[in-house]
Amino acid sequence: MKCTVDNAEQCIDVASDQHNCGACNNDCETFTPANAVTVGCTNKKCVYECATGYENCGTDGTMECVDLTGTKAHCGSCDNACVGKQFCKFSSCAENDCGDYE
Repeated sequence: MKCTVDNAEQCIDVASDQHNCGACNNDCETFTPANAVTVGCTNKKCVYECATGYENCGTDGTMECVDLTGTKAHCGSCDNACVGKQFCKFSSCAENDCGDYE
């Protein structure tokens, strides 16, 4: 496919070019999910993976890179939510020792 790059038309393989992934000027870097890194473009789709220290807890093809050591909704593992006033500390749910104050 011909795409304009640096003010000049160039033939680009939009199936694998991460700056023109699936279409001209569709840069995968622009759409990188939070706490993820761009790996590239494969079959006209941007490919991402979670950055070091984060796990993908997304569902249905979505990407949600979370820190399992301190995320209340994903404490220690994906979908392991702390309940009530508990909080996530070092991958385990812990009781809030401040009473009604959070």
